[in-house]
Amino acid sequence: APQRLRLQHVFRTYCYLIIIKRSVLTVRVLCHASLRQGQYE
Repeated sequence: APQRLRLQHVFRTYCYLIIIKRSVLTVRVLCHASLRQGQYE
């Protein structure tokens, strides 16, 4: 039972990392897009 719990914890941590990575990537893309837009104006 304890090993299953640990596995669940690792899986959850992995999911959180993916979500954080994706949100950081999204923020970077949005910032990059707004910067390019600012250059063209």
